[in-house]
Amino acid sequence: MNDPYKENAILSGVALLSALMLLLVMQLLQGCGPKKANPPAVTTIYADTTRTRLVHRAEASSAAITIIHERTQKTVTSYERSVKKYDSIRVELPEIVPGQ
Repeated sequence: MNDPYKENAILSGVALLSALMLLLVMQLLQGCGPKKANPPAVTTIYADTTRTRLVHRAEASSAAITIIHERTQKTVTSYERSVKKYDSIRVELPEIVPGQ
């Protein structure tokens, strides 16, 4: 066994096997340690989008009704003023004498 290439190949193989065995032993030793605590469960809160959407629609409808009521009230008030003014007008017609 005087071939230097063969000796280098054998030494390289032994070194590689030793390194692999060392890595295997390190992995086994790490696996025997205390286990890591599980992270706390993440709580996800889902917004009730249907309910929220309905609440927004109700608020928008309420606002629209308020606006319509105010506009209607202005119209009714204006109409009532016009009726009072019209009813207060007095027109005197001349008397018609028959035969003239």
